[in-house]
Amino acid sequence: MRTPTPRRAARGFTLMEMLVVLMLLALTVGLVFDALGMFRISNERIQARTAQQRAGTLVESWLADSIAGLRPGRDPEPVFAGRDDGFIGLSLQPVRGGAGAPAPVAWSLESDADGAWLAYRQGEAWSARFPAPEAAVGFAYLDRDGRWHEVWPPRLGVQRPLPEAVALAFDDGRRQWLRPVAVLGPSEAFEIPFELERD
Repeated sequence: MRTPTPRRAARGFTLMEMLVVLMLLALTVGLVFDALGMFRISNERIQARTAQQRAGTLVESWLADSIAGLRPGRDPEPVFAGRDDGFIGLSLQPVRGGAGAPAPVAWSLESDADGAWLAYRQGEAWSARFPAPEAAVGFAYLDRDGRWHEVWPPRLGVQRPLPEAVALAFDDGRRQWLRPVAVLGPSEAFEIPFELERD
């Protein structure tokens, strides 16, 4: 005759095992939420930096277009004049309005407690301020002999009314470098046939 074998008791989780599992689960959930928070913060920073770079690229494009469209002025139009902190002149490509209609423009590099700004003025009617590119220190003007000047027209020598190029100068701490934009218009004023006479 067989002797009955004792039945094994059904085994479950002990209270200690349950606490360890819950602690591991809480730690994992905390790490996941922390990673998601860090991802959200870095995503916001990247989006803000991208928007700032897009705005900077747009402003640099507007500045380049204004420079490329410069033309010599005749009385009573403004004559091009530049210093290291900015320039004024007549451009066929103003920021506001259609290209091809000459407009008096002025670009200047300004700074205040909030940082550096590229200030733009178009005639007396419209002006705006844009964040300046980092490390921008001023404007420079290229003459036909390939020399850069901080003032236009240069103090010495006879120069054309317009420089060959205008550049925004930068200083990154180690060296100074330029982003030149060529002036595409004629450098000398000329008469247009069949133009209405002015008083």
